[in-house]
Amino acid sequence: MEFQQAIGEIEAIIGYHFRDPALLRQAFTRKSYCNEARQAGDRHIQSNEVLEFCGDSVLSAAIISILMERCSHRSAVGLATELDEGSFTVIKSNLTNKTMLSRRVGELGLSQYLLVGRGDVKRGIGTQPSVMEDLFESIVGAVYFDCGKDMQVMTDLVGRLLDTEEYLKKNAVRQAASPYNALQEFCQARKLPFSFAEIEHFGPEHERTYVFACYVQDKEIARGQGGSGAKAKAAAAAAALPILEKIYNH
Repeated sequence: MEFQQAIGEIEAIIGYHFRDPALLRQAFTRKSYCNEARQAGDRHIQSNEVLEFCGDSVLSAAIISILMERCSHRSAVGLATELDEGSFTVIKSNLTNKTMLSRRVGELGLSQYLLVGRGDVKRGIGTQPSVMEDLFESIVGAVYFDCGKDMQVMTDLVGRLLDTEEYLKKNAVRQAASPYNALQEFCQARKLPFSFAEIEHFGPEHERTYVFACYVQDKEIARGQGGSGAKAKAAAAAAALPILEKIYNH
């Protein structure tokens, strides 16, 4: 099927109608396909790399908006949240990592429309999780520019594509409660030794703040602080998770 004929199907899947279908086509165009097309004389075709780059940041912003809408409220003293920073970090990481994004692309059936070069098809690159992750982010980037950078449209789209409401119902409380457990599961699955060490503490005894570092394979990954050693470790674990995701899931 020609991509032009598939546009309606794709729009139905993602629940968004494009004003500029060229952006949708670009979102599905891998660099390998782009290079082959240019060699054949099409000098104007664009790959999805820039859309992927933009979509990555927009996706994070949309997830944060969803979490804030669901787990916070305005009060007389500012913004009150049900979860702390570390918990939000864990949830955002779980919703935006390669495993989640590639799985959703597969479940939605979007990978079948991806335009990849013949060489990549032979090597099976088009079905790799990292490629599916790129596709998800590219779609987000394409919609962002097509809708005029309307973040309400983006939060609706991301919430729909990731089914965030169902995810939060099933997982948020359990996973957000313990960044340490989330880190432990991540490291054990990859056989990565990890540890924590107190770096310093400061302040009066009744109001002391502790700073802990998280180490993976004896390398410092992140630091966190809190009013107790346990809270500082949890903050360090929460800060380390997204960093480790980028290192070991790419």
